[in-house]
Amino acid sequence: HGRHMGVASNYLSHLSIDDMVQIAVRPSHAAFQLPLTPEATPIICIAAGTGIGPFRGFIQERSVQISTGRRLAPALLFFACLGHADDLYRDEFDRYEEQGVVVVKRAYSREMHSDEVAGCKYIQDRLLKDKKEVGDLWEKGAKIFVCGGQEMGHAVEQACIEMLRDMRELTLEEAKELLEKCRNERFSMDVFT
Repeated sequence: HGRHMGVASNYLSHLSIDDMVQIAVRPSHAAFQLPLTPEATPIICIAAGTGIGPFRGFIQERSVQISTGRRLAPALLFFACLGHADDLYRDEFDRYEEQGVVVVKRAYSREMHSDEVAGCKYIQDRLLKDKKEVGDLWEKGAKIFVCGGQEMGHAVEQACIEMLRDMRELTLEEAKELLEKCRNERFSMDVFT
């Protein structure tokens, strides 16, 4: 309701030429990049809120690759936010879905009764709801990327452990060990506080 001002963008918009700004730029972890073989390696991107940023870049790159005639492995984007009003880049992601670049799965914490979120309040709920599709891509060698807040990252990690446990009929400890072995190879997280 009303106009929302972004913290960083609002700050930057009020700067004058020659104003000094202190910033820190840090590179992404080497594992937090699209696979070298996009034709063969499916991707599963999981984000909440502003964690969508790097995945927007991933999807844009996939769009360019597809526009040159490349046939890419499937891509899923799980995105959680408060509701329709906070669904960042919605129109853009809808176009990418129409082009076959990505399939977007949403969760709305304040509008969970919306048909498109299938009753899922949080991102981990949506992952578990679509665990068959996620599991199928995992078995085909998918890479999973997670970006967002620390609490969300922990919840997603727990949901992934639960899915692995069910898929492979593992104990909880075995599922945790398997996910840990895949860390920074097939399971990459970029979480912040």
